[in-house]
Amino acid sequence: MSSSYGRLTGRLVRATAIILVVYVGLIGLTGFQMSRMSTGFIPDQDIGYLAIVVQLPPGSSLARTDKVVREVRRRRLYDWEEATKPQRQ
Repeated sequence: MSSSYGRLTGRLVRATAIILVVYVGLIGLTGFQMSRMSTGFIPDQDIGYLAIVVQLPPGSSLARTDKVVREVRRRRLYDWEEATKPQRQ
C-alpha cells in the first residue's frame, strides 16, 4: 500500500507541475494578446448608428405604429440632446 501511495503522490506532483506550466503559459499568452489590442474606447469600425426595434402586437394599425415610432424617435432625440448639452458649472 505504501508503494502505491508513493507512486500516486509522484504522479500528482508531476501533473501539478505540468498544469502549472500550462496555466502560466496561457496567462502569458493572454497578456500578449491584450497588449496587441487597440486601446480606444470606441473602435474605428463604429459609424455612429443606433438601431432601435419597436414591436407592437400583431394587427396593430399603421397609424398606431407610426405614432409609437414617432414617440420613440422624439424621446431618443430628446435624451441625446440632454446628454450632449454642456453642463453648467
